[in-house]
Amino acid sequence: HLFGVTRFQFALATAFGYEYIRTSGPIAVSETSVPEPDVCVTHQPIEVYASTGTPSPEQVRVVVEVSDTTLAKDLGFKARLY
Repeated sequence: HLFGVTRFQFALATAFGYEYIRTSGPIAVSETSVPEPDVCVTHQPIEVYASTGTPSPEQVRVVVEVSDTTLAKDLGFKARLY
């Protein structure tokens, strides 16, 4: 799992820039649901969210869940959230 997350993190950083990559950071999909994808790419640099809070789905370009033992949950429940 860690190897997969790290590979996605580096690949996405190469494509979008390191300042847009969040690892295991929350996304505010609703008032009661704040999932933490393994990696995501935001529209603004991640420093912006340190002061403004958790990004919403509209502020996220790419969401990555690396599944080794949780594939069914990631393709079902989490996919509907994102």
